[in-house]
Amino acid sequence: MSDENKRENNEYEDDDAYERRIYEEQKAKKEQLELERKKRERERDRQREEQIRKEKLELMKLKSGVIEESEIIKEEHEEKPKLTFRQKISNFWYHFKIPVIVSVFALAAVGYIVYDTLSREKPDVYVLCTCNNGIDFKLDKLEEYFERFCPDVNGDGKIHVQIISAPASDDFQINNTNQAKVMTQLQTVDTIFVLSNDGRYDLTQDVDEFGHLTEESYIFAGCFKNLTLDFPDNDSVDVKGYHFDGDKIKDALEWEDMSDDMILSLRWPKETLYGDIEDMEKNYDIAFEMLKEIMKDNGDL
Repeated sequence: MSDENKRENNEYEDDDAYERRIYEEQKAKKEQLELERKKRERERDRQREEQIRKEKLELMKLKSGVIEESEIIKEEHEEKPKLTFRQKISNFWYHFKIPVIVSVFALAAVGYIVYDTLSREKPDVYVLCTCNNGIDFKLDKLEEYFERFCPDVNGDGKIHVQIISAPASDDFQINNTNQAKVMTQLQTVDTIFVLSNDGRYDLTQDVDEFGHLTEESYIFAGCFKNLTLDFPDNDSVDVKGYHFDGDKIKDALEWEDMSDDMILSLRWPKETLYGDIEDMEKNYDIAFEMLKEIMKDNGDL
């Protein structure tokens, strides 16, 4: 082998030795670093265990009353981050979105009910109508007719009479529904006028052979004032009430073929389920004055 080849081989061997040396140094360094890391971890674990042991011992002293407070055990309070106004609003909305929505809808509903109650026009006078002679098609005209003789009872500057329609019917379900409406009105102090024409609502107190009220008369039995006591020798009234007919009424209702069997009765003030008898007496006085004006307008007084 020539001298040149020997030199090349020696150079290759030197390079390999250098690389091995570098590798061994790096390996040794990594091993040393790993040993130091494990040593630090063992030291941290030892310190943590020692801290836990001291805290347990201190806690036992606190519980047993040996000491009142401890420097070792200190309550740590995590400092709450300060939120901006927008972040506070966002945080509140996130946690209370559903209750807020429900509350808003509830307040809106209550507000509407209050507004509707306060702004709703309260009628000055009520008229219960049980007629089944087709007058349902003339209720608007009937209201207008009564309003001609009605004072401003509630003082709102308007005159309004409300007709409560509950006609007798051959339909069992409809008749039961309307009878319930009639019975409800007869327990209030506001409805004094009753306009009726149907035979099944007998306006007198008829009794059977056993002394019981007949089915036809039990609803209105004892309800109405005997107007013959107020208008003696007046053919337009009887014990049931005022005969609600005549040309002027037909013209006002625009009802040429209006039946002549309608009776306008006045409920006599008495104790009811809803309201005071004093209020009913006031409403009766108003209705009685209206009745006299109606009778005058028709030439019956």
